[in-house]
Amino acid sequence: MVLFDLYKRGYEVQNNTRVHWLTIDGEYPAPTIIPMTQFQIGSIETDGDRTVAKSLATKKIIRHLLLAKSVGIALKNTNDSNVFTGFYGMNFTDGSQKLPGLLNLCMH
Repeated sequence: MVLFDLYKRGYEVQNNTRVHWLTIDGEYPAPTIIPMTQFQIGSIETDGDRTVAKSLATKKIIRHLLLAKSVGIALKNTNDSNVFTGFYGMNFTDGSQKLPGLLNLCMH
């Protein structure tokens, strides 16, 4: 689950997002890009400000996250769009070290 505070742009993103990417280890446009659209759970939710996108994490995605130094999310209108809502380059070194413990809790 990814939560954004979009400051009155939530409905715009909710209505226009067609592509959801997870980005790992790099700055746009050169990171490892994992298309998440097919793993999205339900629609993007918003109250106009706070916006939530939910996705399943497959074993392949978890393997990438366990090795990630940085992560990001891009919500876009099309695959070719250079404009996106989200972030990239968020340090994930500590997160990748804590992820196995979180996964262990979630599996029970």
